[in-house]
Amino acid sequence: MDPLALNHDPSAVTSDKSCKYPPVPIDSSGGEISFAKVALTFPSSALNTAVNISVNEVTALPSATSMVGTGYRFGPSGLQFSVPVPVCINISDIHGDKMNQNLKLFHSSDDVTWNQVDNYTVDPVTQQACGKLHHFTVVAAFITNTSNTTNTTQTVLSQMPNEDLKMIAVLSIILATITLVCVLALIISVIVFRVKRQRIVAMKQQEIQISLQLRYERT
Repeated sequence: MDPLALNHDPSAVTSDKSCKYPPVPIDSSGGEISFAKVALTFPSSALNTAVNISVNEVTALPSATSMVGTGYRFGPSGLQFSVPVPVCINISDIHGDKMNQNLKLFHSSDDVTWNQVDNYTVDPVTQQACGKLHHFTVVAAFITNTSNTTNTTQTVLSQMPNEDLKMIAVLSIILATITLVCVLALIISVIVFRVKRQRIVAMKQQEIQISLQLRYERT
């Protein structure tokens, strides 16, 4: 447990020894709250009503092997804000070599897909990684393998389990096969339609010729 947290509770420990802090009420007037090494600043009117804000430390996630330091799960989960809420994480526990490896702040709503936090900044002097949240999710710092600093979606930041990769590969093959069969069926349908149309046209022409020939013979 972090004794520096403003609302430190020595009994708030989860099964994996990470911190779970008591909720703090915030209303439409806004305000700033601090949990351990993370701080949230609620602008005025960010919330429509009073809400009890909670946070749990996240020390490890199966889909986040690139995560460094401690992540934070904010609650109520999925809470939407009328205006973005700034969040800052103290990254002083991250070693300098990792801090220089394109460290970025990401959030996830499902613990699988990770998106870069809007307006992300990192200050090596104050050792703060900050960004803005539009709703409550899990927030954590990641080391990325790209120098692109735009707010692009990072669909996979870590290695997926082999079983998932195999399933994705099988589903991709099935989807490609279905697509190919549909295309072939469409091509065959077009060919059959054209053949039938040519036969009908040929039969009509033959009927016209026979009719003309009969009229000629009668005359």
